[in-house]
Amino acid sequence: MASLMRMLASLARLLTLPLLRAVGGVLVTIAVPLSRALAGICLIVAAVALASDMGPGSLSRQRSFEPTAVIENWHQLAPASLETVQSFLVNRTRPWIWNAFSAPLRLPSFVFFTVLGLLFGYLGRHRQRVNIFAN
Repeated sequence: MASLMRMLASLARLLTLPLLRAVGGVLVTIAVPLSRALAGICLIVAAVALASDMGPGSLSRQRSFEPTAVIENWHQLAPASLETVQSFLVNRTRPWIWNAFSAPLRLPSFVFFTVLGLLFGYLGRHRQRVNIFAN
């Protein structure tokens, strides 16, 4: 019985390790460029949001700088989807989850997308390969 278990364990290792390595390699191959692309998109959105918040009047000092929160922009662009997400999180989960989810959305749009872009950029960075030799 023990030899059968050892044989099944070695067969499982033999079948799953190459599969996990292949899937992991494909995921890394897709995830790194995708992360870099998302970083670029988020940073472009942050620049557009900053320019939109500054507007033409703030440069000539006719009005002050008024940053807009992500949740306000979301409400202006697609109020139905915002209410759907809010009702889903409040009704199907705990109400505090909506508060936790909406807390970062209350940040100014350019700050939120800058942080998100920097995070994606960090995840998509070129990693230094470390060669470890055991003598």
